Amino acid sequence: MTSWLRRNRWGLLALPVAAALAVGANAQRLHDYWWTVDLRNAAATGSQGEWVPWSDDFTDALGDGTRTLRVKVTSAESTADSGAMSDVAADLELPPDLMGFRVTMDFEAETDQVLFGCRMALLDDAGNRYVYTPNTKGLSQEMSPCLLGNQEGPVPSISAGEPRTAIYGERPRQWTTQAVVVVPRSAKITQVLLWWEQPDYLEVKLN
Repeated sequence: MTSWLRRNRWGLLALPVAAALAVGANAQRLHDYWWTVDLRNAAATGSQGEWVPWSDDFTDALGDGTRTLRVKVTSAESTADSGAMSDVAADLELPPDLMGFRVTMDFEAETDQVLFGCRMALLDDAGNRYVYTPNTKGLSQEMSPCLLGNQEGPVPSISAGEPRTAIYGERPRQWTTQAVVVVPRSAKITQVLLWWEQPDYLEVKLN
C-alpha cells in the first residue's frame, strides 16, 4: 500500500483540482443551458395603469445594442365577462372550459429602437403561464404582441455589417396593441409578462 501511494501521490494530489474544475465546468453548462432558457429574473415590475420602463441589451450581426421603451397595460378582460370582447369571442373557436383573455397595451419608444422579437405570456394565481401565439383557435393576430404588423420598426441585423433597418415599416414613437391569449375559464390571471432575451422579463401586475 505504501509503495502504491508513493507511485500515485501526484495523481492523488491532483484529484481535488480536477474535481473543482469539473464542478465549475458543469456549473457553467448549467447556467448556459438551463438558467438562460427560461424566465428567471423580473428585471422591471409595475402595475396595470402605470408606465413601466424597460431597457436591456442584445447582440446581433452588427454587434452589441440596447433596447429601451415604456409600456402601460391599460386594460385586461376576458370573454367570460358578460358582454365583454364580443368581437373576439365570435372569432374564437373554444370548448366551454377555455376563454380568451385580451390585454391592451400602450407603448413608447424612439423610432430607432429594435423591438422585434417581443414575446408575451399571462400568469395566473397558481403560477401557470400561458404564452401568446399569433394564430390561436380561429383568431388571427399580429406576429408580435408588442408591435403593429405594418409598423414594426428596425429589426436585428442578421449579416455582418448589415444595418438595423425597418423592413416591415417605420414605427411611431407611441402606439397601442391588443393581444389575446387562450386560458382556462377557471384561471385567475394576475400578471402580464413581456420579454426579448431570457432570463430577464418585464412584469405587470393586474388590478
